[in-house]
Amino acid sequence: MTYTDYIFAIKYFKKAKTPQSFYYLGKMYQNGLGTKKDIKEAIRYYKLSNTKEAKYELAKMYLDGKYLLKDPKIAINLLKDSAKEGYDKAQLLLGKLYLEPNEIMDKDLREAAKWLYLSAQNGNQEAKDLWNKYKLYKFQ
Repeated sequence: MTYTDYIFAIKYFKKAKTPQSFYYLGKMYQNGLGTKKDIKEAIRYYKLSNTKEAKYELAKMYLDGKYLLKDPKIAINLLKDSAKEGYDKAQLLLGKLYLEPNEIMDKDLREAAKWLYLSAQNGNQEAKDLWNKYKLYKFQ
C-alpha cells in the first residue's frame, strides 16, 4: 500500500463507523499509517471498536505500561474477553502468561494448557510449538 492508499483508507474507515473500521483506525494511528502516529487516537479507536482484536491491543498496552498506566488486572480481563471470543493471539498470550511464573500471575499449567490448546486449534503455530515443548497434553 502507498501512503495515499492509507489516507484514503482512513477517510473510508471514519465514514464507515463500524467496530472493525474503528479497530483498523486504531492500528493506523498506532503505527502512523497515512497519518502521524497518535497513540491517544489509537486508544480511543480501540475502545470504540471493542472487537476481540482491539481488546488484545489494549491489553498489551496495559501490560506494557508504555502508553497506558500499567494495570495487569485490566489487561488480563481484556485478554480473557478477547480469548473467549476466539482470538488466537490473546489465547497465546494468556497461555504464555500462565506457563511461567511472572509478576502478573502465578504459574498454572492447566490454564496454560487450556489457552494454548485453543490458540493452536485456531491455527497459531507458536501455540502448537509451546504445547509440544512443554508436553501440555498432560494437563488437560
